[in-house]
Amino acid sequence: MHDRCRATHKSHMYYYDKGIEVCKRWRKFENFLADMGERPTGMTLERKKNNKGYTPNNCVWATRSEQQSNKTTTQLYTFAGETKTLTAWSRDARCKVSYNTLHKRVRVYGFPFIESLTIKDWSCK
Repeated sequence: MHDRCRATHKSHMYYYDKGIEVCKRWRKFENFLADMGERPTGMTLERKKNNKGYTPNNCVWATRSEQQSNKTTTQLYTFAGETKTLTAWSRDARCKVSYNTLHKRVRVYGFPFIESLTIKDWSCK
């Protein structure tokens, strides 16, 4: 966390250059531990809003899968008032096709998202 926010870090363009900082309180590990607790097994530190810094209000413990959904490059899709990633939609009971089919329809062929999600067979008659 601290290293990422330094100008010398290899990923400085994603943190330091964007103004991402660690709050003053967390410069002492004891304060970080008091706010966040011990790291749960299989979890890493996640910023809820990735354009904001490392603060108690903006950080949670999350799985790698959860973190993949919170990248600035992740595309989100909305249906029935819910917004999710394609991966999350493919696990939703309303999805009528596999992730691979959904991905191809939407990202490769540019088909409309809702139809791609809800229509199982597009065979022509």
